[in-house]
Amino acid sequence: MKIVDKFLEKGYLLSPELIDNIDEETANRIIPKLTKTDLVLDKKTLNLLTKDIKIKLIRENKQSKNIRKVSDFVEFYNQRLDYLSKILEEKIDSKNINTINKLSYGTEAILIGMVREVSEKSFKIEDKTGSLNCFSGDIPIEDDVVAVKGVMKKDGFIVDRIYYPDVPLTHKTNNTKEDCYVIFSKKTTDISRETSFIFTKELDKKITKKTKSTIITSEEKINLPNINNFREPFLVEINGVKVFVVNLERGVLEKKLNEKDSKKIITLLLKRRHFLPFEFKEGDPYLIEEIPDIVFVTGLGEPFFLNHKGITIISVDEETSYLVNLKNREVEEIKK
Repeated sequence: MKIVDKFLEKGYLLSPELIDNIDEETANRIIPKLTKTDLVLDKKTLNLLTKDIKIKLIRENKQSKNIRKVSDFVEFYNQRLDYLSKILEEKIDSKNINTINKLSYGTEAILIGMVREVSEKSFKIEDKTGSLNCFSGDIPIEDDVVAVKGVMKKDGFIVDRIYYPDVPLTHKTNNTKEDCYVIFSKKTTDISRETSFIFTKELDKKITKKTKSTIITSEEKINLPNINNFREPFLVEINGVKVFVVNLERGVLEKKLNEKDSKKIITLLLKRRHFLPFEFKEGDPYLIEEIPDIVFVTGLGEPFFLNHKGITIISVDEETSYLVNLKNREVEEIKK
């Protein structure tokens, strides 16, 4: 059977530019993906249907409802302390890093620990050898893991500088070799163009049935081959580019971080290598272990995009979505 006849049998036509440029193997791959809107198959649709799409789940939220014991909380915070302490040690690379139990009056040192009992002018830092009062003009938030540089005095540790884990300037960013367009949108109803990928919070069944794009979402599952559903927050790799998807509660963050500017809120969280540093969540899914290339955030209530040390941050709302080219990270605003 001729290729043209194979498409005709299914109710589709080939555009003139494709009649002599499509083989039987390709036809067998794409015919099951065609919808009633694809009466004529053109080159653009063919490219979307045949483009190599690779999705790899790196991590997702795996919360359970098990009753927690005190030992679970202790292990949870110890694991976070261990992980972020190693990052700080590599960042500082100093021989002056010490532990609390080895300090004496007049000692200049760098301590790494978890922040406890925060007040207006002081906080406690706690490592595995003990805890210590720190006095500083810059006050971190409780459960931060930080390094503090200063000197031991009679009343406590006088802090000159606070280090956060943050994202290193030297980290390698990932891009695709060819143009690869991704839409970041709160709802699929906002989508008016075809791309390789769509990241969205809310699905519309009519739209998802029509689109050729691969959809990645935390919304409830819809039984369609182009829908990929993961539990938020989650980190996925698409065609070699890592995307972290997270929903944040603006009001809680404003209060905890004492900051109302959405862009500053995001950079403060990235500085801490954690999107929810002040809460217990099984598995610590908000901890930033592998550094993402893109952070897709909802819940801040305003749309924006920015770059923080090589990371592209996208925030959407009901009215505004963004189109990103993974080859060069160019961002285009899409208004509803």
